[in-house]
Amino acid sequence: MSLYLYPPHSLVDRHISKNTLYAKGQAAAHIEKLFIEQVEKITWAYKLAPTILHLQEDGADIREVQIFVIHARTARVDERILRYIDEIVPSRIIFEIHYANTITVSACYKRRNLADGSKSVLSRYFYREYNADSPRMPLPTVLSMQALYHDLIKNVLPVVSDSQLSIDECITQADNYTKLVAESQKLTAKLHKEKQANRKVDINIKLQQLKRQLQNFTLRSV
Repeated sequence: MSLYLYPPHSLVDRHISKNTLYAKGQAAAHIEKLFIEQVEKITWAYKLAPTILHLQEDGADIREVQIFVIHARTARVDERILRYIDEIVPSRIIFEIHYANTITVSACYKRRNLADGSKSVLSRYFYREYNADSPRMPLPTVLSMQALYHDLIKNVLPVVSDSQLSIDECITQADNYTKLVAESQKLTAKLHKEKQANRKVDINIKLQQLKRQLQNFTLRSV
């Protein structure tokens, strides 16, 4: 689990105007407001493509993966900003969100809509946070763009999946883990607020059941 060091020859380093994004996706007022409040600037940092990385074009629809760097004004960037960008940019995107001394890598798993090839289907977003001075590691050694993209996505998932699982199965497993964590946090908060002893017992039983389910997952190390 690490930040990646992208090859120098994949560097783009091009500023993306927020106004251009607004126009391309016909952004609603509340989306523009989020950009204004939370985003300082966006940089198209790197382009990962077969010709640049000397990878096979294996027939999959993953032609390129873009690395977008968001310089944030707030500690948290609303997921609606990421989803808005992903919906108007056809390529797969890995986001690096830079704020103060942290870098948060975020991505959803993005695939072509089988019913309408002009649209994409997006999973939930996953996040991994690092210190800004964390060492970066070379990209994984793979043969194709599809394999590279899948590895980049797995790198932001909270759990380690069996190597035999498909990327869709890995996403489902990570999604289940995330939901269980959210349920556990909700029950923990409810337990602290509950005054009646019998209800506290019931809540605690459910909480322990959730914790046992969470123990079945192998967490990805930072």
